[in-house]
Amino acid sequence: MRPAGPADLELAVALFSVPRMLAHRPDPSPPSRDALAAEMAEAEAAWARDGVGRWRLSLREDGAAAGFGGLGPRPGREGLNLSFHVSPAMQGRGLAGEFVAGALALAFGALRASRVYGLARPWNAASLRVLERAGFAPEAEIELHGAPSLLLARGR
Repeated sequence: MRPAGPADLELAVALFSVPRMLAHRPDPSPPSRDALAAEMAEAEAAWARDGVGRWRLSLREDGAAAGFGGLGPRPGREGLNLSFHVSPAMQGRGLAGEFVAGALALAFGALRASRVYGLARPWNAASLRVLERAGFAPEAEIELHGAPSLLLARGR
């Protein structure tokens, strides 16, 4: 795991061109290469600005790219937002759960957060399971980019 940035553009393009991955993003329309480049630049800027942000997730054994995970503040929401996107080829290995556990340790430890939340589409059963196993509880159903999302949260 390492901070994500512009060097991870090709991973972002590959990951977010998969329809099954797009279905779970806040905006499920396919992002352009330029939009993804802007996301990767913002990921790098978040680390400088907030001291936390998006990570590139890789396998320990061989360093193969596995996806992205994020933790950081979002305007208009209390607490830190937790997100994860694991490549379909890497799913089922416990990577999302491992990332979430590490991100929570950081959030409630060094970052001294009092609340962490995650957003998931109601049909994203795998992500909901990861969040629930990590102690997140449903708080609300909200509309995000014109579609329903579940907001799950947990405190220290």
